[in-house]
Amino acid sequence: VFAKVGMEPSGDPFNSIIKLETMNSHKPLNPMINAGAIAVASLIDGSDVKERFQRVCRLLHRITGNEQIALDENVYASEKRTGDRNRSLAYFMKSTGVLEGDVEDALDLYFRLCSITVHCSDLAKIGLFLAEWGRIAGESSP
Repeated sequence: VFAKVGMEPSGDPFNSIIKLETMNSHKPLNPMINAGAIAVASLIDGSDVKERFQRVCRLLHRITGNEQIALDENVYASEKRTGDRNRSLAYFMKSTGVLEGDVEDALDLYFRLCSITVHCSDLAKIGLFLAEWGRIAGESSP
């Protein structure tokens, strides 16, 4: 993952392309900005976008205990319809070798992931998961 996405802070807007263009590696600074999230989405394993999306949802269900986490179709349609800046980020990353695979599949998965409906308590559990370096609260370490 870190070959494609960094882990540095960004002082630029979340959808900026400036660092992608000006840094030698052309890779996004971190996975919490749009370019980084698109790059990470392109790395998720699965035979198609639907399987890859379900894989993420299963992880979210496990982290939160909320089996109701799912795609909001209206938000997804809006993201897909208005995602021109994200498309430019993705195609730029494809041109520099950061993004591998099909750009439209990576974008479709990214738009879907941006359209997941969660509760505030789910976000807190996801935050705890990240703070605990990928350990799910209540589960023993492997």
